[in-house]
Amino acid sequence: MKNQKKKSIIRKQITLAHITVLGMGLLWGCSVDTEKSNHQNLPPHPRIILNVENTKGMQEKMQTDSLLREVHQLCLSLADAMMSAPAAPYEQVGRRLLATSRTVLKRLAFLGYAYQMTGDQKYCDRAEHEMLTAAAFDSWNPDHYLDVAEMTMALAIGYDWCFSGLSNTSKATIRNAIIEKGIRTSFADPEAWWLHTDNNWSQVCQAGIAFGAWAVHDFLPDTAQMAIDRALRLIQNPEKAYAPDGAYPEGPMYWSYGTSFHALFADAYEHLYGNHQPLGLSEAFMKTGSFFLHSQGPTSVFNWGDGG
Repeated sequence: MKNQKKKSIIRKQITLAHITVLGMGLLWGCSVDTEKSNHQNLPPHPRIILNVENTKGMQEKMQTDSLLREVHQLCLSLADAMMSAPAAPYEQVGRRLLATSRTVLKRLAFLGYAYQMTGDQKYCDRAEHEMLTAAAFDSWNPDHYLDVAEMTMALAIGYDWCFSGLSNTSKATIRNAIIEKGIRTSFADPEAWWLHTDNNWSQVCQAGIAFGAWAVHDFLPDTAQMAIDRALRLIQNPEKAYAPDGAYPEGPMYWSYGTSFHALFADAYEHLYGNHQPLGLSEAFMKTGSFFLHSQGPTSVFNWGDGG
C-alpha cells in the first residue's frame, strides 16, 4: 500500500510537471517569417515567460482554479525542499557535466518561481547562492554542449526571475558568466554539429542560449540578438521532424527532452514578442501532444527510436 501511494505521488508530480512545462507553450499557430527578428528593446525584468502581468493573472486565477492552485503548491513545496540543500558542485561524470546543469536548472526554476509568486526574499537568496556557485565554475563544459545550454538557461531564469532581489555585484557576476561561459562559447565554432542537427540537441542548445541572450540583452545587444536570430532560424530544423502528424523520430524519451525545450523557447518568444510578431509553429508540431499520449501504455512507454 505504501509503495502504491508513493507511485501515485510520483505519477502525479510527473503529470503536473508536464502541465507546467508543456501546457504553457503549445498555444500558437500563426505563420511568420522567422529568418530574422527585429526586437532591440525588451521589457524590464522579469520578462522570460514570467512577467508582472501574467504573475498577477496566475495569482488571481488560482482563487478559482483548483488544478493551478495544486501545481502552485507543488512548486512551492519543491522550492522549500531546496532551501537547505548545498549548492550543486562542479561534478563531471565522464565527459558530461549535465547532471549538475540539470540540478541547477531545476532549482533555479522552482526558486525563481517561488520568489516571483510570493515575494519572499529567502527564495531569491537561495537562488543567488546557487547562481554564484555555478558562475564560479571554470567552464560549463562546452565539449558536451548540452551542459552549457542547460546551465545557461538555468542562470538566465534565475537572473531574470530574481532580478529585483539580487545585489548589483551578484547581477554583474551572474551576467558575466551567462555571457562568457554561455553565449560567447556558442559562437566559437560556426560549424559545430549541434548547431545544424535536426534532433533534440538543436532544440535544447538553441533554447538554452536564447534564454541567456534574452536575460542579458540590455548589456550585450548585438551579440545577444545574433544568438536569438540564429535560434529562430535553426530551431526550425528539428521542428520539421514532427511532420506530418506530430510523431517524434527519436522516440518518447527524447520527445520529452527536445519538445520540452522547444515549447519553453516558443513560450518565452511569445511572451516577449507575440503581440507584434507571433511565432509560427507547424501544424505537425501542434499535434505532437497526441503522439506522447498514445505512446504510453498501462505499464510503460512504447520503446522505439533512440530509447523508450
